[in-house]
Amino acid sequence: YPCWNPVLFQAADGPLLLFYKVGPSPSKWWGMVIESSDGGETWSDPKRLPDGILGPIKNKPVMLSEGMLVCGSSTEDAGWRVHMELTPDLGKTWTKTAPPPGDEPLEVIQPAILTHGDGQLQILCRSKHGKIADAWSSDGGRTGGKLGLTEVPNPNSGIDAVTLADGRHML
Repeated sequence: YPCWNPVLFQAADGPLLLFYKVGPSPSKWWGMVIESSDGGETWSDPKRLPDGILGPIKNKPVMLSEGMLVCGSSTEDAGWRVHMELTPDLGKTWTKTAPPPGDEPLEVIQPAILTHGDGQLQILCRSKHGKIADAWSSDGGRTGGKLGLTEVPNPNSGIDAVTLADGRHML
């Protein structure tokens, strides 16, 4: 099967993780991870993530100050839906959230996560609706606020975003 959407994450005091998907199509793939303790010189054997967990779907995860790794994820098997996957121990155990609510069903995938100085997280998502969609969380991604469309155009293209050390955001 082909491999899809590799995502590297370097833990501050831990291994370099490489998350990826394997499968015949995005609607039928599953999550995998390998890790390196020597900066990528050598890698562990591949490990399949638990059923229903895909890991970060395309964009890098965010490590919160309490040590929770928040991964933006999405599915394409029953329409496009985003959700968060959280792991407090670098992938040994996982929690999956429900998709954020919205006034109308929005078809969105591949969330990118921004952190805000007030402890809030914002996800920005690829959309089939001509604009980037977003939602906010005030509890570290465990629950999401309402999903809605921004004014930023998006022609159904992949995006990425990052919060810089000085608090500015880049899309």
